[in-house]
Amino acid sequence: MRIFKTNPILTIVNSYLVDSPQPSTLSYLWNFGSLLGLSLVAQIVTGILLAMHYQDSALDAFQSVEHIMRDVNDGWVLRYSHANMASFFFIAVYLHISRGLYYGSYRSPRIGAWVIGTIIFFLMMATRWPKWMLINNIKLLYLYFNENLPFNKARTKAISRIGPHNIDVLSVLICGIKTFLKNPIDNCPGIFKTEILNFNVFNPEQKKKRLKSFEKKRMSLPNNLQEILIGLFLGDICAQKRSKKGNTNLHFEQGLVHKEYIFHLFDLFKDFCRSGPKITERTPDKRTGKVYTRVCFTSYSLPCFNEFYYIFYPKGKKIVPLNIEELLTPLGLVYWISDDGTYCKKHKYIRIATNSYSLQEVNLLLSVLRNKFNLICYPIQDRTGYVITIAAKSVISLQPILKPLMPFMMLHKIGL
Repeated sequence: MRIFKTNPILTIVNSYLVDSPQPSTLSYLWNFGSLLGLSLVAQIVTGILLAMHYQDSALDAFQSVEHIMRDVNDGWVLRYSHANMASFFFIAVYLHISRGLYYGSYRSPRIGAWVIGTIIFFLMMATRWPKWMLINNIKLLYLYFNENLPFNKARTKAISRIGPHNIDVLSVLICGIKTFLKNPIDNCPGIFKTEILNFNVFNPEQKKKRLKSFEKKRMSLPNNLQEILIGLFLGDICAQKRSKKGNTNLHFEQGLVHKEYIFHLFDLFKDFCRSGPKITERTPDKRTGKVYTRVCFTSYSLPCFNEFYYIFYPKGKKIVPLNIEELLTPLGLVYWISDDGTYCKKHKYIRIATNSYSLQEVNLLLSVLRNKFNLICYPIQDRTGYVITIAAKSVISLQPILKPLMPFMMLHKIGL
């Protein structure tokens, strides 16, 4: 048609699709371009379906992958198709480029197509390598706490896999040799730096600098953290002083099953801590001989914690202060239950472990729950001491009060 050869825009389309000269040796090697298009469509479709079930937080990412693999109908097919199609995509890209180099597709009259393809190739690498850093960072943190989930572990080293895994080479290309060697993240272009830092997972081994004495004196606790600490002191938190004139540090500890909760606490108190949560093992249990794993972190020794130490450790041993009714607020009660509470699904009551307190202290806590929070509660004696039980009727009235304040991973402790 004449219009294809006279119109400036259609002339370009005609030269590439209609009247484009093709070699007599045309073979299946020219199919890789169309295969790339098909694999891209497959990646988009499987990616959208997987995104419907995926949670993009550091704490829930791999649990959602587990859900896809185990619970979603044919979820394992979608996941493996998406993963292997990514590898096939890069195989096709490299073969497509190799074919072009071998047959001289970079020469006239194909210079424009070659330049556009090269730009697309470098943009593809530049936009994908921060995602691989994100995946590797989250995966390392998750495997640090979950060593018994083999299907999440990589079977092949990064240097042997297909795709932009060689971060050093890509970073040199994008950021420059000299600047990258000094600091590979801070010296990258802003778009990549922002993406990496926004998705970066806290490194448990990363430590802050030591605080000087005048810096420690300037630090103070906001009101919400003071209320939270009251509940934590009634629960599992431990305060320590190296000397009578020294400052107090706080030790936070939870079992491995509550790692999400300990990370939540660290997020609240990270400004008062030098290093993040670490995984350690307790000494073998005297009764069962089992070794239990825990996650813990410790705060700086700060003057702002001394007040709490004098209230709860007047003689070096934890007690329930006589003015606990004035100190305990709904926010404090939330974290007390989060630390020491359990919910009975059968009888729908909440039981708070107060085994380490005396009967007099337990009665003091009961009077606070009854008078200040209007709860029906009573003590129960077991082998190691007394525990507090909140009746099912009171749990129903307590749930709407505590739900907005309760950390989401601990809602099960109030029956939600």
